[in-house]
Amino acid sequence: MKKISIFVVILIILGSGYFYIQKNSKNSKNSSKIKDVVVEKAKKGDYLETIKVDGVVEVKNVVNVYLAQAETAKKIFVEVGDRVKKGDILVTFNPYDRNLVLRNIKRIELDIENEKAKLKEYNYEVNNTAVLKKEKSIEDLKDSITTNEENLRIKKLEKETLVAQLETKNKDYEVKKKLLEIGGISQLDVENLGNDIKSLEGNIEKKVTDIKENSKGIEQLKKDISLNEKEYNDLIKSYNLDTLKQKNSIIISKNNIEKLDLNLKDAKENLDRYILQITAPVDGVVTDVKIDENAKINTNQNIMTIEDMNSKIITANVISTEIKDVKVGQKANVTSESLKSNKKIVGVITKISEIAEKESGSGYTDIVVPIEIKFNDGENLKPNYEVNCEIITKQKKNALLVSAFAIQNEGNKAFLFTLKNGVAKKQYIKVIDKNDFVANIKGINEKERIIVNPSGLIDGERVNPVSHIRSKIKSKKRSSNKNSKNNFQGPPR
Repeated sequence: MKKISIFVVILIILGSGYFYIQKNSKNSKNSSKIKDVVVEKAKKGDYLETIKVDGVVEVKNVVNVYLAQAETAKKIFVEVGDRVKKGDILVTFNPYDRNLVLRNIKRIELDIENEKAKLKEYNYEVNNTAVLKKEKSIEDLKDSITTNEENLRIKKLEKETLVAQLETKNKDYEVKKKLLEIGGISQLDVENLGNDIKSLEGNIEKKVTDIKENSKGIEQLKKDISLNEKEYNDLIKSYNLDTLKQKNSIIISKNNIEKLDLNLKDAKENLDRYILQITAPVDGVVTDVKIDENAKINTNQNIMTIEDMNSKIITANVISTEIKDVKVGQKANVTSESLKSNKKIVGVITKISEIAEKESGSGYTDIVVPIEIKFNDGENLKPNYEVNCEIITKQKKNALLVSAFAIQNEGNKAFLFTLKNGVAKKQYIKVIDKNDFVANIKGINEKERIIVNPSGLIDGERVNPVSHIRSKIKSKKRSSNKNSKNNFQGPPR
């Protein structure tokens, strides 16, 4: 019995030793294993934030066609569903009543011509002071453009000089940092140089702002010239018209033909109410025809309806929690199953309703705000088509972008890990903008290699870069109304 007990004790000791050796061996292997990391390069690009909404195509300009004078329809050239262009003939009318008015007009005109023939010698010059003033105004604007363009040229030269100075200072800064490391200069010298660089950068930024404002001023002056030239042309037309009116007034006043002139005016106004045909006032589609051929048509009767296809808009509802980010003038990318594959139409938000509405569906009720989106599409999107709209609520061009999954926080400081020579290096950064997938940052250089899955890493740890990491857990698909498109793939899978 004693021998058996000793043998059991020996077995226990041997088993414990084997377990201890296996455990230490396993821990040794785990401690020496290099962690796999997914790496992406920081890159410059457009930082975008978007809101997705569903919309419907509608026609904003629906034109109802009326008659000013009761007439009889002779021939109808269109029917419901026909596409028409502006100027196409829609309906012709019987000319009998109109011809009566034309003959009366001819008699009055002959009487007036007889009186005008007696007073051809009368001729007065209409005042053209307004035309001359407008000419002077246009010349002054052109002089202002010349002056502003010269100022713009000088500011650009000044900016180039500042940029050259900044490049020199930056090179000097790198040299002095190295001298500081070996004790060649003081920390104060390096800090002073750094302050000089910041000052130069501020001056450059101010100069860029000045250049932009100067350019805007030039563009505004050009618009003012265009407007003044249009006004000048209008004044010329007005001057010519005033001259004609003056001549007519002289004829009327000298020959006591006021009664004839009034009669002629009445007759012509009556003639204008009679038409031989109605033409399409806009490009569009005929959606309603309410008359028949050879039937008398009364005034103020809607005889036909045309929907202007050039006034198509998209109406959509934005949830009240997201409407604060939506502004008139923002762009929206529009897609639809009715369009060709991958085709995208760019629209612009033109209206945001001042009134919120309730939107209910199966098991939900939302407070929404209606918006309108204008787009140029041709024939692709038809009224009542359903579309998907992606509103761009924020856009920053030439931003330095990294995956949002790479960023970690340490108190109030943000940092990430870069990969250098197979080693994870901790770098503090400034986050300017950030969403669920992408961040716009400062503090690193473009094309630096960023570790996307930094969980558990420590500064200086050796790592193994891989293209992706397979997860044993199946990922769940998720969708959100608010998105960002910046070409980063997100977390490793």
